[in-house]
Amino acid sequence: MNYFTCTPADRAAAAMHEAGHAVAAVLLGGTITEVTLDPVGGGLTQFTGVRPGAVHEVSYAGPYAEARHRAGHLPTLGQIRAVFRDCAGHDHAALIASGNPWPRGIESAVEYLLPHIARVALALNTTGRLDHAGVTAALGFPAGDRPVLVASLCGSVGTIECHMPRRISPLPPVRMR
Repeated sequence: MNYFTCTPADRAAAAMHEAGHAVAAVLLGGTITEVTLDPVGGGLTQFTGVRPGAVHEVSYAGPYAEARHRAGHLPTLGQIRAVFRDCAGHDHAALIASGNPWPRGIESAVEYLLPHIARVALALNTTGRLDHAGVTAALGFPAGDRPVLVASLCGSVGTIECHMPRRISPLPPVRMR
């Protein structure tokens, strides 16, 4: 995909991808440094504060959200793999490095959060850039509140609870493409 071949549908799918990363990062206690969408259909999500053991869930949430958007229904494993192939390997490399290359338990959480991810994607597609305040505003959280997921998103869809605030020790920034 390049500037000449990026369609509005490609841009919307890229926005869902980056919004998937951003929503998962926020709900896992992270702070969004920046989420960007570029004119050629790519994007980047940078965040801090997600414990290292949960970064793989953030890595997988983006491609899964994109595959879900493109399919219009629960995507097949082949459709998810196609997204990984198309995103230059950045997300897959992060998953391999985490030691959990297919954290499929996050899929049910993304399904549950899909309307919220779509709201963030719409804001991102409109502005091209969001920071933590922009992501939380798109999610409908009052300014200054810091939602945190009580348990890991993986396998906890029946009991997703957000509450705020919680002190998190600073972690080095993470970049997701």
